[in-house]
Amino acid sequence: MDDTIQSNESLCQVKKIDLDCFEFSDYWLLLSIGFSKKGSSLKEILLSGDSYNHAMFSMDELNYGMSKLIQNGYIIKRGKRFIVTKKARDFYDSHIIKNEGQIATLFRMAPFFQEEKAKAGCELIVYFEEDSKGKFRAL
Repeated sequence: MDDTIQSNESLCQVKKIDLDCFEFSDYWLLLSIGFSKKGSSLKEILLSGDSYNHAMFSMDELNYGMSKLIQNGYIIKRGKRFIVTKKARDFYDSHIIKNEGQIATLFRMAPFFQEEKAKAGCELIVYFEEDSKGKFRAL
């Protein structure tokens, strides 16, 4: 069943789904947002994601992943920018190996992230959509 909720950004479609575990793509998304204090735009996330994994995120990976990351306290949304929280920085800092390449970091650290417990009862919130020309845009 779809509802809509009013956010300070826009109307968002909400579906109740079970999002109680993290996937490889969630950590890939987290790393792709990066650790800049100003956060990242959708374009920056997509470019960084391609750099890390030599692949593009699907719309589901973006929306499901961002829903889990925000609702579990790893990311905050400000306007159309996404910013990592202290919780995300602490996780990263506790597992990082100095001078490790970005692809090695992604593949080594993703299993640790998958062991993190996601809170039960998260909702899918649509943060991104694909237009009729196949281009992604942030809502």
